Amino acid sequence: MLKDCRYGLYMGALFAPFIVLSQAIFPSNRSDDEVGGLILAVYLATFVYYGTAGFLGVRKSLQVRDGIRVGALTALLGMGLIIAMFALVDNIFLETVSQQVDKIRAFEQSQYVSMCSYINWSLLKGAIFGVPVFGVIGGASGGFGGLLAARIYAPRTNSH
Repeated sequence: MLKDCRYGLYMGALFAPFIVLSQAIFPSNRSDDEVGGLILAVYLATFVYYGTAGFLGVRKSLQVRDGIRVGALTALLGMGLIIAMFALVDNIFLETVSQQVDKIRAFEQSQYVSMCSYINWSLLKGAIFGVPVFGVIGGASGGFGGLLAARIYAPRTNSH
């Protein structure tokens, strides 16, 4: 089971330094609207990563369901770790994170009494609703990668 989860652990480990850098050390004053193309590219690269995990998970077994399982586990574990890292960094560096344009706008339009409660409830909603959605996307992407691997690595039969 740990072998199937390794890609999710890699994903969490890969994103951890970027989260710390972007949230606490070099926070941006720009809105997410200004960097929409970059955000889209990160999402697409993430989906390709889930597909690659599924591809790698199927190379030996040649069972597409293994790709679905590995892709879903990668997404669930990776996104869970990413949300946990955001929760840790956002709470430790609350003063810095509270200065972000998008968080200020969203907080002002919310019913929350403090920035801390807004941030933590937003992360909780992301964990409850977002992680399962990414699990499904990861399973689908992993299944696609698994199907590709099963076709590439399937034994060839020569019939004359």
